[in-house]
Amino acid sequence: MAPEVRQQLIDRLGEELRVAVDDTRSQARNREIALDRLEERLRSGLVNAKPRKPTRPTRRARRRRLDDKRRRAETKRGRARIDPSSFDR
Repeated sequence: MAPEVRQQLIDRLGEELRVAVDDTRSQARNREIALDRLEERLRSGLVNAKPRKPTRPTRRARRRRLDDKRRRAETKRGRARIDPSSFDR
């Protein structure tokens, strides 16, 4: 195994990897299952995740967010206390 691959596995799965199986009464069958699970875990540790592609909100979504924001601000502004000195007498 190449040192880079080994280091990649250590980084992703940790320094120590342990698989314990007691699914069946047979020690030999449990050992086979454990080796299969170990192999599966090692394979999954070698898979490189696809890089996330950043997305942007649509023009309609931005517009809707700003409209909702304006509506909420108006509702809150309507709840504010009225300053008595602002009335004409």
